[in-house]
Amino acid sequence: MRIVKLAIVIVAALVLLPAFSASAHTPLFSHDNSSLQSAFAINDPAKSWAVYANLPSTDTAAYYWFQMDAGGDIDITLLSPVDPADSHFLPSFVLMVPGSLSNDPVPSFVEIPSGYGTIVVDGTDPGIATYEPFSPGWFYQLANLTLSAPVTGTYYIAVYDQNNSGNFGLPVGYVEGYTIPEILMLPYALQLVFVWEGQNIFIVLLPLLLSLVLGGIMVYRRTTVTKGPKDDLSKWAAAFGGLSFIGYAGIDVYQMLLALSKTGWESGAIVSILFAVLPLALGAIGLRYALRRGPKTTIYHRVGLVAIGVIGLMLWTGLYIGPALMVLAAILPSHRPKLP
Repeated sequence: MRIVKLAIVIVAALVLLPAFSASAHTPLFSHDNSSLQSAFAINDPAKSWAVYANLPSTDTAAYYWFQMDAGGDIDITLLSPVDPADSHFLPSFVLMVPGSLSNDPVPSFVEIPSGYGTIVVDGTDPGIATYEPFSPGWFYQLANLTLSAPVTGTYYIAVYDQNNSGNFGLPVGYVEGYTIPEILMLPYALQLVFVWEGQNIFIVLLPLLLSLVLGGIMVYRRTTVTKGPKDDLSKWAAAFGGLSFIGYAGIDVYQMLLALSKTGWESGAIVSILFAVLPLALGAIGLRYALRRGPKTTIYHRVGLVAIGVIGLMLWTGLYIGPALMVLAAILPSHRPKLP
């Protein structure tokens, strides 16, 4: 394992990770919030959240609430993963403001608490989808509202569509950042976002599954020519860790191509390509170690394997399978394979 290659990967990871953190929303998933009483709480509305949800019918609304101090910035956006021109799903939202004199009309099934005014923002067809480079994915931005909170109190949002049902997204806030639990859950949250887009989870994970199965068979066949893990547990763990990274790179590439088929070419795809190349590099280094015919694993190899696992964790790649197996490879016993 060459230090120069590892250093390049580390530098690339450290350069790109801040860009990711500064440009991504923290995912939330709401459900069972079809009444004002069961409204979904958005804690810290200044933080950049992206709520993913569903409107099951045309006679219900999805409700949200948050606390806001007077003068605070309110930023609300409404998204959809489907083209309104094809799906005829074009939801709107109403912001309910305590003590406000605004009284925009809303459908009769939308609940308005006593003493609240209403600001309605109707959804409009943007005509083209927007490319999201970091997931990667796409969305149609239907509506947006920014204003300063007129009073301190509890604010409510209701999302509704009188003509159709479907999935929608509700990004709120503007301060980017993640807590440790949010970072740990992000790889799995992204898979749920793909499902929210309308994808089948098996198809989403298929590149990873194929990499593990077909790659595992190829690695096993290499053992027949004395260049492979054989009965070396450390190398087997590194092999499947590397294959996990390569499979996740396949997921990134597939999602990028799918998103570009909705949006057309976008310069942000360059960022998506970089985020696919990095796990590919990690996987290649892991496989290089697993397939080497060299002497017994040294402390330098073990440090390198841990470094690969940590970098994979930093890049939220490999669904934790890759990082975990690389760290496991660093601690498992290793020995020189016996020649036939």
